[in-house]
Amino acid sequence: MSERIPGNDSLIGAHVDGGRYEIVKLIGEGGMGRVFQARQVSMNRMVALKILRAQLAGDEQLLARFQQEALSVSRLRHPNTITIFDYGRTEDGYLFMAMELLGGRSLYTILREEGPLPLPRALHMMEQVCGSVHEAHQLGIVHRDLKPENIQIDKVGNDPDFAKVLDFGIAKIIHGDSDEEKGGKTLTMAGAIFGTPHYMSPEQVHGHKIDHRTDIYSLGIILYELLTGQPPFDGTTPMSVMMAQASRPPPDIREAAPDADVTDSVAELIAHCLRKDRDERLQDASTLITRLQQVQYELGEITSTNARLFMDASVREAAQRSSAAARKEARSRSGEHEIDTRSAPEHSGQLATMPPTGPGLTGDFPPQRGGAGKWVAAGLLVAALGGGAFYWQSRDTAHTAAASGGGDEATGGSPERIVIDSRAREIVYAVSSKPAGASVLSGDEVLGETPLDITVLENERRTFSLRLDGHQPAELTLEGAGDARQARAVELKPKPVEPAPVDAPATAWLALRSQPAGAEVYLGADMLGVTPFDWKPPASEEAVTLRFVLDGHRATQEKVQLAATK
Repeated sequence: MSERIPGNDSLIGAHVDGGRYEIVKLIGEGGMGRVFQARQVSMNRMVALKILRAQLAGDEQLLARFQQEALSVSRLRHPNTITIFDYGRTEDGYLFMAMELLGGRSLYTILREEGPLPLPRALHMMEQVCGSVHEAHQLGIVHRDLKPENIQIDKVGNDPDFAKVLDFGIAKIIHGDSDEEKGGKTLTMAGAIFGTPHYMSPEQVHGHKIDHRTDIYSLGIILYELLTGQPPFDGTTPMSVMMAQASRPPPDIREAAPDADVTDSVAELIAHCLRKDRDERLQDASTLITRLQQVQYELGEITSTNARLFMDASVREAAQRSSAAARKEARSRSGEHEIDTRSAPEHSGQLATMPPTGPGLTGDFPPQRGGAGKWVAAGLLVAALGGGAFYWQSRDTAHTAAASGGGDEATGGSPERIVIDSRAREIVYAVSSKPAGASVLSGDEVLGETPLDITVLENERRTFSLRLDGHQPAELTLEGAGDARQARAVELKPKPVEPAPVDAPATAWLALRSQPAGAEVYLGADMLGVTPFDWKPPASEEAVTLRFVLDGHRATQEKVQLAATK
């Protein structure tokens, strides 16, 4: 059968690309083209065939971008990224991509049908998506159009929520680089908006140069929507949504959706992703993955697909006992306060203060660990048993010691309100830190994160502390003198790196798990067993290389350090 024009409605049964693909049915259509279920004749397998719209086929610049981006995207191998089998141009000049045919539902459909998702489920999906995006970023590929419609969820093995990220490179193929990179000022090209308004970053709205941090912003919006059912910014027109992305502060998810299954850690993580200035966002997908895993550990939801040795059994036991309700109840019983990390309001005439009546808390996260290792088959988890082990470290107990007494020693009490002479001149200090994002505290009260404006009365002397994970605390004293608006910058010094001591148990076992289960595990030529199972490593070895083999999956080797398990 000869080739037909892909714009026709009568393509069923047609052959594309010299008869290599036989179109079976239309399964999707969008602004960029159509997606068909097709049979790859040479291999007799079903594929998804994306054919770009006819009006795009005559653009020579688009053709060059298509060839370059399709080649780059075809190098992606992450299990949560859709696989590209083939790409090319038909005899009639139409551009196409052949990729794996997926089942399941899009994340967009799941949200429309089910509404907000439970926190553990959302975290599990997001960690997979971020893993896919991280691999792309390492290869210099920015997605540019991450949204629920481009994430497919299906049951794979024992995982009912296995994620696949679609359409890497498509936005750049269609639109090219941003106009600012070519000296232009417009927001559109080829008649289409560069990105999807509800998920666009501020730099996309402004037409600025795009980098991987644009995807970090979109990932923050997706996580927000998974937990609330709605994106953080909305409007009556696409332009009004874009303007909100560029100028409106993101809503605090705890206030916008008080019934959502959200912890303080998650709220802070989302806010960090949605910074307008990309230099103040999380800087890479690897860090975002680590933060997501830390929240899962806090919840006791150990769903990481990375191979790790976990140290400290007592913390694991505490994490497994946690839940959203239990955490709130525990805070109520112990008198702990939830920290409000938003900027403190400006005061006019009166300053209301609340005394510290409970333990002080810090926003520090556990130390981050990098280099997690490969995904084995569809997932591998290696944990040390016997003496019990867990990598996540507890917060410094010195920061959670109960405050002595209830009052301020300098004043002899803790007044609920301090009345200030409204005629006193105010001096505003623009406080910044390097790196940005440090928590600014007045005593035990968290005022916000840098950059932050702090108001001090004339002749008033106040001292603040700045804290940032991985850096030494610093103090800043403001004298309340001079110009009405001033700037203060604080450079935070990194904490010295000290190896954490490991109290190893006398006897240790490795819990070998894979996702899906049923993988054969080999040490050399010897098969140790079929996952899931526990295995005691040889006492004489400091490291072993294990090979995981499962039908239908690529065999993977994993080197496991055993020094910490002896």
